[in-house]
Amino acid sequence: MISAVYVILDKENPNSLIEDIKGLFPRLKLFSEIFLLSNDLVSDFEKVFLITKQLSIFLKEYDFCRVNLNIVHPFFKEIKQYYLKLNTIIEPFNIEGYIHQGTPRLILLPIIIVDKETPELANILYFLEESFMMPGIYTKSSTFRDRVERVFIEPDSAGEILDTFAYYHIFNDMLDKVDFLDDRIIGDCGSNLIIGRDGKVYPCFRAYQLGLFKKCNCPDCKYNVLKCLKDHPLSKEADTGSLHVRMAFAHLESNNFSYALRHLREALYLCKEDERPNLYFYIGLCQANLNRYHDAIEMFKKSPKDYNTAFYLGFCYLNNGDCETAIKHFKDALKLDPRGEDRGRILFYLGLCYKNLGNYVRAIEVLNRARAFNDGVEINNLLGICHFKSRDYENALGFFKNVISLDPSSAIDYANICICLKALGRREDAIKYCEKSLSLDPTIDFAKEALKELKSGN
Repeated sequence: MISAVYVILDKENPNSLIEDIKGLFPRLKLFSEIFLLSNDLVSDFEKVFLITKQLSIFLKEYDFCRVNLNIVHPFFKEIKQYYLKLNTIIEPFNIEGYIHQGTPRLILLPIIIVDKETPELANILYFLEESFMMPGIYTKSSTFRDRVERVFIEPDSAGEILDTFAYYHIFNDMLDKVDFLDDRIIGDCGSNLIIGRDGKVYPCFRAYQLGLFKKCNCPDCKYNVLKCLKDHPLSKEADTGSLHVRMAFAHLESNNFSYALRHLREALYLCKEDERPNLYFYIGLCQANLNRYHDAIEMFKKSPKDYNTAFYLGFCYLNNGDCETAIKHFKDALKLDPRGEDRGRILFYLGLCYKNLGNYVRAIEVLNRARAFNDGVEINNLLGICHFKSRDYENALGFFKNVISLDPSSAIDYANICICLKALGRREDAIKYCEKSLSLDPTIDFAKEALKELKSGN
């Protein structure tokens, strides 16, 4: 269902425009908005009048629908006579609303494009208010904010009038969703159709800007809107930095680290100085997950000094190949009293560092402590490797068998069992596990070489 339709009126619009718009009415939500954008209401008035007329016919038939009809156009002195004509269509809905003591189902909302206050403008605004056609103002300055309830202030980056309405719609959509704890704030910003000057229908604001006929990526739009409105009156009324942070955390929950990073960087320069250390941590977290370990280390050095920061410093140094420094940070993390699975995770990576340095005895000792928190595939595989490197083939065999009991599809661990059995002189059993490994993954070169040796009697 369509929540809003934006129609850019122009002399180039095709003759079928009215019928095309009429065809969209049954797809409107129960409460929806239509915007008619005109650079010259006098020239476009016939289209505006016919669209309003068709909309009134539709609403008389479907009496459960409500529509706000926004007509956007520049100010001119003769406005009054055109709205008097439109009022003949709107009046029955005003009477219906009065009789039922409810909001009229068709409301006319003029949005006048102005650049300065004049006596003529004041008179027109008063006339529209008295006629129950509550006016709004579209302007490049904020001087009209106390004059009417709805004021649309054009952002510096707006290329045309529609862009301003896009910014307002997307920004307000984020504000509406900011208090929800789920990820809806990074989801779809609503079903908005744009009918361009060419009469073609575009499925969202960004699609219209790019000349595409498929809906664009909403997270990109939302990021660009927040960035473009950084110094706009809209962003001054709301905490734009908090919106960036809320968007970032929603993206983090969805493992969209690139999007989260962009929002966190914007938030960093909008927040108070004492809030920055926490943001540095999450920026580092994003960079670490994007394999930008050097950049992540710089961020974690500015983060709060807790075991999470110490762990991720170790994680980054480990992935940069500096296991000695990683060990130092993992030990620091353990001193900061991590609890439960977090302690197990730190011990696992500490054991991995010792394994990478060839200190298998120390690695085995640490990894056995980690098993108290997590006895899964990775830790059993790593213990198997450490025991194998220590030439303790029986214990290595036991750990690799633990892995395949947890994950029967682990081809590499069938191959590891084969190598252990080969070292123990159990040739027939080794062949069986090697063939099983290659049936799961024929590309394991050391398994192919081992099978060749085993079958040749070597």
